[in-house]
Formats: sequence, C-alpha cells, structure tokens
Amino acid sequence: MALAFMVGFLFWQGRGSQALIQSAIIDSQLKLKRVSLLNILWEKGLLEMKENNFFPDKIELEIDSSPPVKATLSVSPEDSRLNLNKAEEDELYNFFVKHDISPEDARVMVDSLLDWRDKDDFHRLNGAEKDYYLPFGYRPRNGPLKDFSEVALIKGFGPYKFWINPGIYRWVTIYTDTKDVPQAESLWKLEENKIYRLELSWEQGKKIYRYLEIFRYKRGKREKLFAFEW
Repeated sequence: MALAFMVGFLFWQGRGSQALIQSAIIDSQLKLKRVSLLNILWEKGLLEMKENNFFPDKIELEIDSSPPVKATLSVSPEDSRLNLNKAEEDELYNFFVKHDISPEDARVMVDSLLDWRDKDDFHRLNGAEKDYYLPFGYRPRNGPLKDFSEVALIKGFGPYKFWINPGIYRWVTIYTDTKDVPQAESLWKLEENKIYRLELSWEQGKKIYRYLEIFRYKRGKREKLFAFEW
C-alpha cells in the first residue's frame, strides 16, 4: 500500500515537473520571439528615421509561418501623457472622465491617488490609506510614484483596469518632468536624452502578446526605465 502510494506520488510529481519544464520552455520561446521582433522593428524604425529624418509612429511586420505572426511596433514621446505625480485634483478628475471613466470611479481614483502621494495617513472621502492596503500586504507610498506598475496597486485602478480595459496605462506616465501635456506632434524624431514609450504587440494564431518599454534615448540606444509584458 505504502509502495503504491509512493509510486503514485513520484508519478504525479514527475508530471508536475514536466509541466513546469514545458512552461519554462514556452516562456523562453516567447521571450526569444519578442526580442527578435523588437530588434527587427526597432532597427527598421531607425533606418527610416535616418532616411526621412522622422521616426515612424507605427511599424508593422507579417511573417508567413504556421501559425502566421503579425507584429506592430509604436513609439511615442512620453511627455504626451499626463504625469500622475504632478497633476492636481481637478486636472486628474477631468482627465479620467474625458477618457470615459464614470464620475463615481474617477472620484475614487483621484482621491486614492492623492492619498497615495501625500505624506499623512488621513484618507479623503473616496480615498484610501494604509488601513485599506495592509490586508493586501503593502502600504501606500506616501510620496511620488517611483515605478509605473505601482499605479495598479492603488484603490480604484487595479491591474485589470490599468493594463487591460480600458487600459489606463496608455494615457498616463510618471517619468516626465513637465506637469502639462504638450500638443502631440504628428512628425518627430528621437532626440538625445528624451524619454519615449515603445509598445510592441504581436498576434500568433488566436493569441495576442504585448510588451511595453519606457526608455531614455541616449547615443542611439534605449536606456530602459521600465518594462512590462502580458
């Protein structure tokens, strides 16, 4: 009986190990594909900038494989987005409502963000302080946000709303020095020491993969400030 149990345990343990190995292989293959696609599209963008003096806002690539792969790279100046560390209450509220977030949700997001940024432990009417976050295993920053993924930890934002639907990450930043959002330029080129956002998406079969990178452009290279893939 004991021997049969041990054999069964080792069998299932072996299957579990195989599943982990298979998962690691798939992850490694996806990372390799992402790096390859990114390098190809990035170099294509640099070449176009050299020839035309402007960096393309979108670059596409299709690979006739099985299943076929369709990839898109977009690059944009980071200062075209609202800085969550510097924007004030009314500006934040109007901005979120403008992007089709309900007034009720926008108020929770604004109050919670301001509570996250301020130094005290007194929460606003719709906000949150450490008593709200401690059950989740973390505390509010009580200062400026330092990492972009930190935004998804704040009450009212959440990972799904921030990264997926409606995808708040697309409109905001924490990496620029200016408070105001400048007029978006239709034509531009990469400037030394300026911060940009790169977004890569690729479809393979029925699956869609995404990669976000915020970087400083220095000496023709990308100095990575933040990266996230999902």
